[in-house]
Amino acid sequence: MQNMSNSKPLIYFFLVFISFYGTIAVFFDNTIFKISKDIILIFIVLSFLFSFFTRKGFEKQTFSIISMLVIFSCISAIGLFGNSSGYSSTDFVYGVKTTIFPMLGLLIGISLREAKVNIVKPLYIVFFLIIIVWFLQRMLGVESLMSMGFEYGVNVKTFNGNLRLPSLVGTPDGYAFLLSLIGILIDWDLTKRGKKKLAILFKVITLVFLLLATIRSAIIFWLIYQLITTLRSFAKLPRSYGYTVLGLLMFLIIPVVLGGTYIFTNTTLGSVSSTQDRLSHWGDNLSPLFSHQGLYGEGIGSVGAASVSTAALNTMEKSYAVDNQFFAIYEQMGISGVILLFLLFLTLMIGCLNANRTGLGNNANALIIALGISSMFTNCLEMYPFNIILWIQIGMAYRNSYSINYELGVTNKEKKPRIKFRLFETPEQKVQKQLKF
Repeated sequence: MQNMSNSKPLIYFFLVFISFYGTIAVFFDNTIFKISKDIILIFIVLSFLFSFFTRKGFEKQTFSIISMLVIFSCISAIGLFGNSSGYSSTDFVYGVKTTIFPMLGLLIGISLREAKVNIVKPLYIVFFLIIIVWFLQRMLGVESLMSMGFEYGVNVKTFNGNLRLPSLVGTPDGYAFLLSLIGILIDWDLTKRGKKKLAILFKVITLVFLLLATIRSAIIFWLIYQLITTLRSFAKLPRSYGYTVLGLLMFLIIPVVLGGTYIFTNTTLGSVSSTQDRLSHWGDNLSPLFSHQGLYGEGIGSVGAASVSTAALNTMEKSYAVDNQFFAIYEQMGISGVILLFLLFLTLMIGCLNANRTGLGNNANALIIALGISSMFTNCLEMYPFNIILWIQIGMAYRNSYSINYELGVTNKEKKPRIKFRLFETPEQKVQKQLKF
């Protein structure tokens, strides 16, 4: 797509801007600034939709994704009608901003893949900057950060005596998840380019700073992804060579297990108090399945990250983080939203699997599985900007499952030339016809 290729600087700026938006918002409490990221996102998506519906080539795979997103948005709007538990249009708007808007990253990813834009390039800058700023914040300490305007319990937290810092992302959880995802994408980019040693170095750096961040759900996301990609790489090895590698790994398992046991028993990462607290209230607010709330939910933004934001604005009587993405979707959009989200992920995974079979490898399925496991403990799809960059990457991977020549407006099948028959032809026309064929 020529339009998206021309918008490459805007895309790069957008990726860097959303990565630093959270901390910048601490110092610039301005309404126009707060909606700027959404305005840029909508502009990019509308540009893609205009190009999609006006070009000659029309692929059903992309249209199916657009349709699912439209239906998902319609289901989320049902919560505006029939709810009497203090749900308002403000809660709906925040819910859309938190959950629906980031999902539009799928369309951005599809368009970026068509334009052959590499989103990892600006993420190298983000990776190093968020680590450097995290170091500086650790040196400053909590009191200095709070005097600068950071809010304790929101931007800065403590976990069993350990600091949890926001870096440039705005929240400790957002920093850890963004670090894990960018580390994965850089690792994938370097591996594809044959720079495996450098990829291993970035893996080590990512793991070290994830452990220092002490956000265990982000560590789980990163570890599950690494486990899946490692197992998949074994399947590609020749049988004899694979057995040799497997035998060597068996010896490495012992120090890894001992090291992991030491870390989890002698550090705060092994604490189970917060996990027990989350498990204690799982399902407490779930509505009966065959009720209005069970079918369509209490409204997008009624629980989860959006409810925390609206509670701070005093537009909701209470806020409930849920700490489980599956329950959060059910409470907000009912079983209809859960089923549609399942179908969306199933469609994406099948498409990415087909792309792998055609030789266009991608890491989307490993990301989706890691996302599903980590979402058992955190609302990952509401974690900004982790969610939008994840959706973009999945959209790019899904786009590999089908190909169309947009310049000609036809599929990649060989286009047969049209033969024009004329009753009478001049000698010049005969020569031109022979040269053409």
